[in-house]
Amino acid sequence: MKVGSWNIRGLNKGLKQKGVENLFQMDKLAVLGVLETKLTDAGYQKLKSQRFQQFQVEQQVISDGRSRILLVWDDHKVNLELGYWHTSDEYEGIVREVTFRSLCHSPLCPPDTAVTERQRAFQSYDNTSLVFETVQKAHDVPFGSYFEVLLI
Repeated sequence: MKVGSWNIRGLNKGLKQKGVENLFQMDKLAVLGVLETKLTDAGYQKLKSQRFQQFQVEQQVISDGRSRILLVWDDHKVNLELGYWHTSDEYEGIVREVTFRSLCHSPLCPPDTAVTERQRAFQSYDNTSLVFETVQKAHDVPFGSYFEVLLI
């Protein structure tokens, strides 16, 4: 599975949109994350319907409304389900759940496994950074798998 990312610094121009479309299709990517798109809601809907109508597309709007992330994936290559961002009584910021299948290369586990990932985004205490926290759990691995990334 091929995954790509691009910090585009603005995706409102047709030439950049065509470049993203070409990268995704020519490199046969399964997933592409495009950072700093700065797309308006209308621009996102137009891009989704004109450039990526055969793929799954989701836009994430982070904190200030301008730091937008575009996620494009091919349902034929990736089994990915993204939950909606929402506030939580338990945690500060916003949270969501993501589920997908991942390859497992250990002889003790099946060829692939179901994974649940919990994500949280919040402003740092001094309001200078956006903090993204993720916790993953592989479900079909007999010896267990737990991976956590935290910013301290």
